[in-house]
Amino acid sequence: MSDIIKLQEFSLDFVNSQNPAVLDRGIRETIIGVQISGLAVGYALVRIRNEKLFKRLGFENFTQYMDDLNDKSSVSRSTLYNWLKAGTIFTEYQADLESIGFSSEDGLTKLLFLERALAKGNKDEIMNKLKILNYQEFTDLAKTIKQPPPEGFPFWELTGNIFMQEGQRAVIINGDLGEYSQKILLGMNTAAFKAIERKGSLLAVQLDSMEEVRIMRRIVRRARRRMRERMRKKVR
Repeated sequence: MSDIIKLQEFSLDFVNSQNPAVLDRGIRETIIGVQISGLAVGYALVRIRNEKLFKRLGFENFTQYMDDLNDKSSVSRSTLYNWLKAGTIFTEYQADLESIGFSSEDGLTKLLFLERALAKGNKDEIMNKLKILNYQEFTDLAKTIKQPPPEGFPFWELTGNIFMQEGQRAVIINGDLGEYSQKILLGMNTAAFKAIERKGSLLAVQLDSMEEVRIMRRIVRRARRRMRERMRKKVR
């Protein structure tokens, strides 16, 4: 593995220090450690995918492996696929990254926008900007070009109280709201994102009790079944 990924251990003892300089240094080093770890995971995921090592782990395909990794860890699918994307870009542009002296300390997340930036300008110029610009400056440069998410990346997912669409925060449900309000809002937004993904539509109906909900579900199922049967007959 290239020296671009410098694996090392970071102590968390700094959290108990009374010295603000020690706290600040610990925060910064830990953030770098997270970036390094994410890039290392991404690099390893690329190997598992490209070398089909998932089969030796008992999985039929790479998507099944990623789903299992998501199920058995606290890491969201979008984060896993972002790490995979960073690892893929690192692998593809490793020689260029080495030529500009790029290291994991320069920022894992900037790598996610490299290909979008490269579509806009001269390769040498973009590579130099990757090294010298901060995250906000580099992403502002790249974001005017929309890039499709990698294969297997979820169109939407719910992470805690945050709805993500193609890796972008779309809706945040305030955790300070009452349990009932949160439940209603989570349900409504889940239905909305499912509709968006299927390019469908939503019909909102306010009901006053769970009994009304149960009755309405039966009515809707019957009505939808009849409606679809009529539509199929028209197509014939």
